[in-house]
Amino acid sequence: MIIPTVDRFHYVGVAPFSHAGFLTAEVSKASESQIASKAKPVITTLDNGLTIVTQTNPTLYSAGVNVFVHVGSVNENEHNSGATHFLEHMVFKRTKSRSGKEIAEEAENSGASINAATSEDHTFYHTQALGENIMAPTLVYLDMLLNNKMLQKEFDIEKGVILEEAKGYEDDPTSRAMHLAQETYCSGHPYGKRVIGTQSTISGMQRSDLKRFLTDFYTPDNMIVSLAGNFDVDAAIRQIDDFTSSVTRKTIREEVPLLTYNVQNANDSMNIQQSHVVLMSKGYSLLDDKRYALLVLNQAFSGGLSSRLFQNVRAKSGYCYSVESIPDFNTFGGVFMVYSGLRKDKVQEGINLILKEMKKVKKSGLTSAELEKAKTKIRTALMMKEEIAKLSAYSNGVNYMERGEILPVEEVDRKIRAVTNEDIMQVAREIFDPAFMAAYVVGPKKFLPKNVDLSV
Repeated sequence: MIIPTVDRFHYVGVAPFSHAGFLTAEVSKASESQIASKAKPVITTLDNGLTIVTQTNPTLYSAGVNVFVHVGSVNENEHNSGATHFLEHMVFKRTKSRSGKEIAEEAENSGASINAATSEDHTFYHTQALGENIMAPTLVYLDMLLNNKMLQKEFDIEKGVILEEAKGYEDDPTSRAMHLAQETYCSGHPYGKRVIGTQSTISGMQRSDLKRFLTDFYTPDNMIVSLAGNFDVDAAIRQIDDFTSSVTRKTIREEVPLLTYNVQNANDSMNIQQSHVVLMSKGYSLLDDKRYALLVLNQAFSGGLSSRLFQNVRAKSGYCYSVESIPDFNTFGGVFMVYSGLRKDKVQEGINLILKEMKKVKKSGLTSAELEKAKTKIRTALMMKEEIAKLSAYSNGVNYMERGEILPVEEVDRKIRAVTNEDIMQVAREIFDPAFMAAYVVGPKKFLPKNVDLSV
Protein backbone atom coordinates (compact mmCIF):
# COMPACT_ATOMS: atom_id res chain seq x y z
CA MET A 1 0.00 0.00 0.00
CA ILE A 2 1.17 3.50 -0.85
CA ILE A 3 1.13 6.27 1.73
CA PRO A 4 0.33 9.48 -0.20
CA THR A 5 0.98 13.06 0.74
CA VAL A 6 -2.77 13.55 0.97
CA ASP A 7 -3.58 11.98 4.35
CA ARG A 8 -5.35 8.63 4.09
CA PHE A 9 -4.34 7.42 7.50
CA HIS A 10 -5.94 8.82 10.62
CA TYR A 11 -3.49 9.21 13.50
CA VAL A 12 -3.94 9.46 17.23
CA GLY A 13 -0.97 11.86 17.18
CA VAL A 14 1.44 13.30 14.61
CA ALA A 15 1.83 11.49 11.28
CA PRO A 16 5.09 9.48 11.41
CA PHE A 17 6.15 9.29 7.78
CA SER A 18 8.01 11.71 5.59
CA HIS A 19 8.83 11.24 1.95
CA ALA A 20 12.23 10.08 0.77
CA GLY A 21 14.45 12.78 -0.68
CA PHE A 22 16.78 12.75 -3.65
CA LEU A 23 19.24 9.99 -4.47
CA THR A 24 22.98 10.07 -4.83
CA ALA A 25 25.08 7.15 -6.03
CA GLU A 26 26.89 7.15 -2.69
CA VAL A 27 23.65 6.83 -0.73
CA SER A 28 22.51 3.97 -2.98
CA LYS A 29 25.79 2.10 -2.46
CA ALA A 30 25.63 2.67 1.29
CA SER A 31 22.08 1.34 1.34
CA GLU A 32 23.06 -1.77 -0.59
CA SER A 33 25.83 -2.33 1.96
CA GLN A 34 23.27 -2.02 4.74
CA ILE A 35 21.06 -4.61 3.06
CA ALA A 36 23.97 -7.03 2.76
CA SER A 37 24.54 -6.85 6.54
CA LYS A 38 20.87 -7.38 7.44
CA ALA A 39 19.49 -10.77 8.32
CA LYS A 40 16.46 -12.03 6.42
CA PRO A 41 13.07 -11.56 8.10
CA VAL A 42 12.07 -14.52 10.27
CA ILE A 43 8.44 -15.49 10.94
CA THR A 44 7.46 -16.97 14.32
CA THR A 45 3.89 -18.00 15.13
CA LEU A 46 2.98 -18.50 18.78
CA ASP A 47 0.53 -21.14 20.02
CA ASN A 48 -2.25 -18.55 20.34
CA GLY A 49 -1.84 -17.50 16.70
CA LEU A 50 0.12 -14.28 17.26
CA THR A 51 2.66 -13.74 14.47
CA ILE A 52 6.06 -12.21 15.22
CA VAL A 53 8.23 -10.91 12.35
CA THR A 54 11.85 -10.20 13.27
CA GLN A 55 14.73 -8.81 11.23
CA THR A 56 18.05 -7.89 12.78
CA ASN A 57 20.55 -5.33 11.56
CA PRO A 58 23.67 -5.08 13.74
CA THR A 59 24.84 -1.92 11.95
CA LEU A 60 22.12 0.13 13.68
CA TYR A 61 21.85 1.46 17.23
CA SER A 62 18.06 1.52 17.11
CA ALA A 63 15.14 -0.83 16.62
CA GLY A 64 11.60 -0.23 15.43
CA VAL A 65 8.35 -1.97 16.20
CA ASN A 66 5.00 -1.99 14.44
CA VAL A 67 2.11 -3.89 15.98
CA PHE A 68 -0.53 -4.56 13.33
CA VAL A 69 -4.17 -5.42 13.81
CA HIS A 70 -5.72 -6.66 10.57
CA VAL A 71 -8.83 -4.52 10.80
CA GLY A 72 -9.81 -1.24 9.18
CA SER A 73 -12.80 0.64 7.89
CA VAL A 74 -13.52 -2.06 5.26
CA ASN A 75 -14.45 -4.38 8.14
CA GLU A 76 -17.16 -2.03 9.39
CA ASN A 77 -20.83 -1.65 8.48
CA GLU A 78 -23.18 1.32 8.18
CA HIS A 79 -23.94 1.20 11.90
CA ASN A 80 -20.38 1.14 13.25
CA SER A 81 -18.56 3.16 10.57
CA GLY A 82 -15.56 4.77 12.27
CA ALA A 83 -15.29 2.13 15.00
CA THR A 84 -11.76 1.04 14.03
CA HIS A 85 -10.42 4.58 14.27
CA PHE A 86 -12.37 5.29 17.48
CA LEU A 87 -10.94 2.12 19.04
CA GLU A 88 -7.42 3.15 18.00
CA HIS A 89 -7.89 6.25 20.18
CA MET A 90 -9.44 4.38 23.10
CA VAL A 91 -6.72 1.78 23.59
CA PHE A 92 -4.36 4.58 24.66
CA LYS A 93 -6.66 5.47 27.57
CA ARG A 94 -6.34 2.57 29.97
CA THR A 95 -5.49 -1.10 30.48
CA LYS A 96 -6.35 -3.39 33.37
CA SER A 97 -3.05 -2.43 35.05
CA ARG A 98 -2.09 0.98 33.56
CA SER A 99 -3.69 4.39 33.33
CA GLY A 100 -3.33 6.47 30.18
CA LYS A 101 -0.61 8.52 31.85
CA GLU A 102 1.26 5.38 32.89
CA ILE A 103 1.03 4.02 29.33
CA ALA A 104 2.66 7.18 27.97
CA GLU A 105 5.26 7.49 30.74
CA GLU A 106 6.38 3.87 30.59
CA ALA A 107 6.91 4.06 26.85
CA GLU A 108 8.58 7.46 26.95
CA ASN A 109 10.88 6.43 29.81
CA SER A 110 12.46 4.06 27.28
CA GLY A 111 13.05 6.93 24.85
CA ALA A 112 10.12 6.03 22.60
CA SER A 113 7.23 8.15 21.36
CA ILE A 114 4.14 6.01 20.83
CA ASN A 115 1.64 6.62 18.06
CA ALA A 116 -0.88 4.78 15.90
CA ALA A 117 -2.79 5.05 12.64
CA THR A 118 -5.87 3.55 11.02
CA SER A 119 -6.36 2.85 7.32
CA GLU A 120 -9.01 1.12 5.27
CA ASP A 121 -7.62 -2.35 5.91
CA HIS A 122 -5.38 -2.26 8.96
CA THR A 123 -4.49 -0.45 12.16
CA PHE A 124 -0.91 -0.17 13.34
CA TYR A 125 0.89 0.98 16.49
CA HIS A 126 4.48 2.03 15.96
CA THR A 127 7.58 3.47 17.54
CA GLN A 128 11.36 3.28 17.58
CA ALA A 129 13.93 3.32 20.35
CA LEU A 130 17.44 2.14 21.13
CA GLY A 131 17.59 -1.58 20.48
CA GLU A 132 18.18 -2.35 24.14
CA ASN A 133 14.94 -0.55 25.06
CA ILE A 134 12.56 -1.59 22.28
CA MET A 135 10.72 -4.24 24.29
CA ALA A 136 9.37 -1.72 26.80
CA PRO A 137 7.05 0.04 24.30
CA THR A 138 6.35 -3.28 22.56
CA LEU A 139 4.93 -4.80 25.73
CA VAL A 140 3.03 -1.59 26.50
CA TYR A 141 1.38 -1.85 23.08
CA LEU A 142 0.43 -5.48 23.65
CA ASP A 143 -1.05 -4.58 27.03
CA MET A 144 -3.08 -1.78 25.41
CA LEU A 145 -4.43 -4.03 22.67
CA LEU A 146 -5.07 -7.25 24.57
CA ASN A 147 -5.89 -6.01 28.09
CA ASN A 148 -7.80 -2.83 27.39
CA LYS A 149 -10.15 -1.37 29.97
CA MET A 150 -12.70 1.05 28.55
CA LEU A 151 -14.38 3.46 30.98
CA GLN A 152 -17.61 5.21 30.01
CA LYS A 153 -16.34 8.63 31.08
CA GLU A 154 -13.20 8.33 28.96
CA PHE A 155 -15.27 7.03 26.05
CA ASP A 156 -17.57 10.07 26.21
CA ILE A 157 -14.63 12.49 26.32
CA GLU A 158 -12.86 10.85 23.38
CA LYS A 159 -16.05 10.89 21.33
CA GLY A 160 -15.90 14.68 21.55
CA VAL A 161 -12.26 14.65 20.46
CA ILE A 162 -13.04 12.53 17.39
CA LEU A 163 -16.06 14.64 16.45
CA GLU A 164 -13.76 17.67 16.38
CA GLU A 165 -11.21 15.72 14.34
CA ALA A 166 -13.95 14.87 11.83
CA LYS A 167 -14.98 18.53 11.64
CA GLY A 168 -11.39 19.40 10.82
CA TYR A 169 -11.47 17.07 7.82
CA GLU A 170 -14.82 18.55 6.77
CA ASP A 171 -13.31 22.03 6.93
CA ASP A 172 -10.30 20.99 4.85
CA PRO A 173 -11.14 21.12 1.12
CA THR A 174 -8.44 18.63 0.14
CA SER A 175 -9.77 16.00 2.55
CA ARG A 176 -13.31 16.81 1.51
CA ALA A 177 -12.50 16.29 -2.17
CA MET A 178 -10.73 12.99 -1.44
CA HIS A 179 -13.67 11.81 0.67
CA LEU A 180 -16.16 12.82 -2.04
CA ALA A 181 -14.17 10.89 -4.64
CA GLN A 182 -13.76 7.74 -2.59
CA GLU A 183 -17.34 7.70 -1.29
CA THR A 184 -18.81 8.18 -4.77
CA TYR A 185 -16.45 6.13 -6.93
CA CYS A 186 -16.48 3.18 -4.50
CA SER A 187 -20.04 3.52 -3.21
CA GLY A 188 -21.54 0.15 -2.37
CA HIS A 189 -18.17 -1.21 -1.27
CA PRO A 190 -16.73 -0.89 2.27
CA TYR A 191 -13.70 0.93 0.80
CA GLY A 192 -16.05 3.83 0.02
CA LYS A 193 -16.64 4.58 3.70
CA ARG A 194 -14.59 7.20 5.51
CA VAL A 195 -11.98 5.79 7.86
CA ILE A 196 -12.97 8.29 10.54
CA GLY A 197 -16.71 7.67 10.06
CA THR A 198 -19.33 10.41 9.84
CA GLN A 199 -20.68 12.88 12.37
CA SER A 200 -23.77 10.68 12.60
CA THR A 201 -22.02 7.34 13.13
CA ILE A 202 -19.49 8.81 15.58
CA SER A 203 -22.25 10.49 17.60
CA GLY A 204 -24.26 7.27 17.66
CA MET A 205 -21.34 5.06 18.69
CA GLN A 206 -21.77 3.26 22.02
CA ARG A 207 -19.08 1.89 24.30
CA SER A 208 -20.58 -1.57 23.79
CA ASP A 209 -19.97 -1.23 20.03
CA LEU A 210 -16.25 -0.68 20.58
CA LYS A 211 -15.96 -3.42 23.19
CA ARG A 212 -17.56 -5.87 20.76
CA PHE A 213 -15.24 -4.67 18.00
CA LEU A 214 -12.21 -5.12 20.24
CA THR A 215 -13.28 -8.65 21.22
CA ASP A 216 -13.90 -9.63 17.60
CA PHE A 217 -10.77 -8.19 15.99
CA TYR A 218 -8.11 -7.43 18.61
CA THR A 219 -7.13 -11.07 18.91
CA PRO A 220 -3.67 -12.69 18.77
CA ASP A 221 -4.45 -14.56 15.54
CA ASN A 222 -5.38 -11.25 13.87
CA MET A 223 -2.22 -9.43 14.98
CA ILE A 224 1.40 -9.17 13.85
CA VAL A 225 4.29 -7.82 15.92
CA SER A 226 7.03 -6.72 13.53
CA LEU A 227 10.45 -5.80 14.95
CA ALA A 228 13.49 -4.65 12.98
CA GLY A 229 16.91 -3.28 13.89
CA ASN A 230 19.54 -4.08 16.49
CA PHE A 231 17.85 -6.11 19.24
CA ASP A 232 17.91 -9.54 20.90
CA VAL A 233 15.50 -11.69 18.88
CA ASP A 234 15.31 -14.64 21.27
CA ALA A 235 14.62 -12.40 24.24
CA ALA A 236 11.97 -10.49 22.29
CA ILE A 237 10.09 -13.64 21.26
CA ARG A 238 10.30 -15.05 24.77
CA GLN A 239 8.95 -11.86 26.37
CA ILE A 240 6.11 -11.54 23.85
CA ASP A 241 5.14 -15.19 24.33
CA ASP A 242 5.21 -14.89 28.13
CA PHE A 243 3.10 -11.73 28.02
CA THR A 244 0.43 -12.90 25.56
CA SER A 245 0.15 -16.69 26.01
CA SER A 246 -2.91 -16.43 28.28
CA VAL A 247 -4.91 -14.59 25.58
CA THR A 248 -6.46 -17.19 23.26
CA ARG A 249 -9.58 -15.56 21.80
CA LYS A 250 -10.00 -15.84 18.02
CA THR A 251 -11.06 -13.32 15.40
CA ILE A 252 -14.27 -13.38 13.37
CA ARG A 253 -12.71 -11.40 10.52
CA GLU A 254 -14.31 -12.10 7.12
CA GLU A 255 -12.86 -11.63 3.66
CA VAL A 256 -13.50 -8.27 2.02
CA PRO A 257 -15.27 -8.46 -1.38
CA LEU A 258 -13.46 -7.36 -4.53
CA LEU A 259 -13.60 -3.64 -5.21
CA THR A 260 -16.34 -2.38 -7.54
CA TYR A 261 -16.50 1.02 -9.24
CA ASN A 262 -19.28 3.57 -9.65
CA VAL A 263 -18.05 5.79 -12.49
CA GLN A 264 -20.02 8.95 -11.74
CA ASN A 265 -18.91 12.59 -11.43
CA ALA A 266 -19.85 14.62 -8.35
CA ASN A 267 -19.45 18.18 -7.01
CA ASP A 268 -19.64 19.74 -3.56
CA SER A 269 -19.90 23.47 -2.96
CA MET A 270 -17.71 25.13 -0.34
CA ASN A 271 -17.05 28.79 0.39
CA ILE A 272 -13.35 28.80 -0.49
CA GLN A 273 -11.07 30.49 -3.01
CA GLN A 274 -9.80 27.42 -4.89
CA SER A 275 -11.41 24.46 -6.61
CA HIS A 276 -10.09 21.10 -5.43
CA VAL A 277 -10.25 18.39 -8.06
CA VAL A 278 -9.79 14.63 -7.86
CA LEU A 279 -9.75 12.52 -11.01
CA MET A 280 -10.26 8.88 -10.09
CA SER A 281 -9.90 5.68 -12.06
CA LYS A 282 -9.53 1.99 -11.42
CA GLY A 283 -6.20 0.64 -10.19
CA TYR A 284 -4.50 -2.65 -9.43
CA SER A 285 -4.58 -5.10 -6.58
CA LEU A 286 -1.63 -5.40 -4.22
CA LEU A 287 -1.26 -8.91 -5.65
CA ASP A 288 -1.06 -7.78 -9.31
CA ASP A 289 2.47 -7.43 -10.73
CA LYS A 290 1.25 -4.62 -13.00
CA ARG A 291 1.51 -2.43 -9.93
CA TYR A 292 5.27 -2.15 -10.50
CA ALA A 293 4.75 -0.49 -13.87
CA LEU A 294 2.10 1.77 -12.34
CA LEU A 295 4.54 2.78 -9.61
CA VAL A 296 7.10 3.77 -12.23
CA LEU A 297 4.47 5.63 -14.26
CA ASN A 298 3.25 7.41 -11.15
CA GLN A 299 6.79 8.48 -10.24
CA ALA A 300 7.32 10.00 -13.68
CA PHE A 301 3.87 11.55 -13.57
CA SER A 302 4.12 13.43 -10.27
CA GLY A 303 7.24 12.43 -8.36
CA GLY A 304 9.19 15.63 -7.94
CA LEU A 305 9.84 19.01 -9.53
CA SER A 306 10.83 17.50 -12.88
CA SER A 307 7.70 15.35 -13.14
CA ARG A 308 5.22 15.76 -15.96
CA LEU A 309 2.37 17.07 -13.85
CA PHE A 310 4.55 19.56 -12.00
CA GLN A 311 6.16 20.90 -15.16
CA ASN A 312 3.19 20.88 -17.53
CA VAL A 313 0.26 21.55 -15.20
CA ARG A 314 1.79 23.80 -12.55
CA ALA A 315 4.98 25.38 -13.90
CA LYS A 316 3.78 26.20 -17.42
CA SER A 317 0.18 27.23 -16.71
CA GLY A 318 0.22 28.71 -13.22
CA TYR A 319 -3.25 27.25 -12.68
CA CYS A 320 -2.37 25.38 -9.48
CA TYR A 321 0.01 25.03 -6.56
CA SER A 322 -0.65 21.38 -5.69
CA VAL A 323 -0.86 18.57 -8.22
CA GLU A 324 -0.04 14.92 -7.62
CA SER A 325 -1.05 11.41 -8.60
CA ILE A 326 -1.71 8.70 -6.03
CA PRO A 327 -2.03 4.94 -6.62
CA ASP A 328 -3.59 2.92 -3.80
CA PHE A 329 -3.12 -0.85 -3.80
CA ASN A 330 -5.13 -3.23 -1.61
CA THR A 331 -5.67 -6.99 -1.62
CA PHE A 332 -9.28 -6.46 -2.75
CA GLY A 333 -8.43 -4.04 -5.58
CA GLY A 334 -7.06 -0.58 -6.16
CA VAL A 335 -7.68 2.94 -7.42
CA PHE A 336 -5.62 5.64 -9.09
CA MET A 337 -6.17 9.31 -8.28
CA VAL A 338 -4.88 12.63 -9.52
CA TYR A 339 -5.44 15.54 -7.13
CA SER A 340 -5.01 19.25 -7.82
CA GLY A 341 -5.94 22.49 -6.12
CA LEU A 342 -6.83 24.61 -9.16
CA ARG A 343 -7.76 28.20 -9.86
CA LYS A 344 -11.51 28.28 -9.36
CA ASP A 345 -12.12 29.67 -12.86
CA LYS A 346 -9.74 27.21 -14.57
CA VAL A 347 -11.13 23.83 -13.53
CA GLN A 348 -11.76 22.38 -16.99
CA GLU A 349 -8.57 23.95 -18.34
CA GLY A 350 -6.54 22.38 -15.54
CA ILE A 351 -8.23 19.03 -16.05
CA ASN A 352 -7.48 19.27 -19.77
CA LEU A 353 -3.77 19.68 -19.02
CA ILE A 354 -3.81 16.57 -16.83
CA LEU A 355 -5.71 14.63 -19.51
CA LYS A 356 -3.21 15.78 -22.12
CA GLU A 357 -0.38 14.19 -20.12
CA MET A 358 -2.38 10.98 -19.76
CA LYS A 359 -2.97 10.88 -23.51
CA LYS A 360 0.73 11.35 -24.27
CA VAL A 361 1.71 8.47 -21.96
CA LYS A 362 -0.93 6.22 -23.50
CA LYS A 363 0.45 6.93 -26.96
CA SER A 364 4.21 7.03 -26.41
CA GLY A 365 4.95 6.07 -22.82
CA LEU A 366 7.98 7.72 -21.24
CA THR A 367 11.28 8.81 -22.69
CA SER A 368 14.22 6.56 -21.86
CA ALA A 369 15.57 9.27 -19.54
CA GLU A 370 12.24 9.59 -17.72
CA LEU A 371 11.95 5.82 -17.35
CA GLU A 372 15.40 5.46 -15.82
CA LYS A 373 14.94 8.48 -13.55
CA ALA A 374 11.62 7.14 -12.25
CA LYS A 375 13.13 3.72 -11.55
CA THR A 376 16.12 5.27 -9.80
CA LYS A 377 13.94 7.40 -7.53
CA ILE A 378 11.76 4.42 -6.56
CA ARG A 379 14.84 2.30 -5.90
CA THR A 380 16.26 5.12 -3.79
CA ALA A 381 13.22 5.20 -1.54
CA LEU A 382 13.26 1.39 -1.39
CA MET A 383 16.91 1.25 -0.36
CA MET A 384 16.78 4.18 2.04
CA LYS A 385 13.83 2.59 3.84
CA GLU A 386 16.13 -0.29 4.72
CA GLU A 387 18.24 2.11 6.80
CA ILE A 388 15.34 3.12 9.06
CA ALA A 389 14.34 0.40 11.53
CA LYS A 390 10.75 1.57 12.00
CA LEU A 391 10.10 1.63 8.26
CA SER A 392 11.60 -1.84 7.83
CA ALA A 393 9.36 -3.08 10.62
CA TYR A 394 6.35 -1.51 8.92
CA SER A 395 7.20 -2.88 5.47
CA ASN A 396 7.86 -6.41 6.75
CA GLY A 397 4.71 -6.50 8.84
CA VAL A 398 2.30 -5.05 6.31
CA ASN A 399 3.66 -7.26 3.52
CA TYR A 400 3.27 -10.41 5.59
CA MET A 401 -0.20 -9.36 6.71
CA GLU A 402 -1.42 -8.56 3.20
CA ARG A 403 0.45 -11.16 1.13
CA GLY A 404 1.40 -13.93 3.53
CA GLU A 405 5.04 -13.43 2.52
CA ILE A 406 7.77 -10.80 2.65
CA LEU A 407 9.28 -10.01 -0.72
CA PRO A 408 13.06 -9.55 -0.44
CA VAL A 409 14.09 -6.01 -1.27
CA GLU A 410 16.34 -7.44 -3.99
CA GLU A 411 13.29 -9.00 -5.70
CA VAL A 412 11.30 -5.77 -5.57
CA ASP A 413 14.35 -3.95 -6.95
CA ARG A 414 14.57 -6.48 -9.79
CA LYS A 415 10.88 -6.05 -10.64
CA ILE A 416 11.25 -2.26 -10.75
CA ARG A 417 14.34 -2.51 -12.96
CA ALA A 418 12.47 -4.86 -15.32
CA VAL A 419 9.66 -2.41 -16.15
CA THR A 420 9.73 -1.48 -19.85
CA ASN A 421 8.19 1.38 -21.78
CA GLU A 422 5.76 -1.13 -23.31
CA ASP A 423 4.64 -1.98 -19.75
CA ILE A 424 4.12 1.73 -19.08
CA MET A 425 1.94 2.19 -22.16
CA GLN A 426 -0.13 -0.91 -21.41
CA VAL A 427 -0.82 0.25 -17.86
CA ALA A 428 -1.59 3.80 -19.04
CA ARG A 429 -4.13 2.51 -21.56
CA GLU A 430 -5.87 0.48 -18.86
CA ILE A 431 -5.82 3.09 -16.09
CA PHE A 432 -6.42 6.17 -18.24
CA ASP A 433 -9.49 4.66 -19.90
CA PRO A 434 -12.33 7.25 -19.99
CA ALA A 435 -14.81 4.44 -19.32
CA PHE A 436 -13.37 4.13 -15.81
CA MET A 437 -12.59 7.79 -15.06
CA ALA A 438 -14.65 10.23 -12.99
CA ALA A 439 -14.11 13.78 -11.73
CA TYR A 440 -14.87 15.19 -8.27
CA VAL A 441 -14.75 18.91 -7.57
CA VAL A 442 -15.05 20.80 -4.27
CA GLY A 443 -15.09 24.58 -4.61
CA PRO A 444 -17.12 27.79 -4.83
CA LYS A 445 -20.65 27.04 -6.04
CA LYS A 446 -20.47 29.62 -8.83
CA PHE A 447 -17.49 27.86 -10.42
CA LEU A 448 -18.52 24.21 -10.03
CA PRO A 449 -18.57 22.56 -13.48
CA LYS A 450 -21.92 21.27 -14.72
CA ASN A 451 -20.22 18.75 -16.97
CA VAL A 452 -16.59 17.65 -17.02
CA ASP A 453 -15.13 16.33 -20.25
CA LEU A 454 -12.76 13.43 -19.48
CA SER A 455 -12.07 12.29 -23.01
CA VAL A 456 -8.48 11.08 -23.16
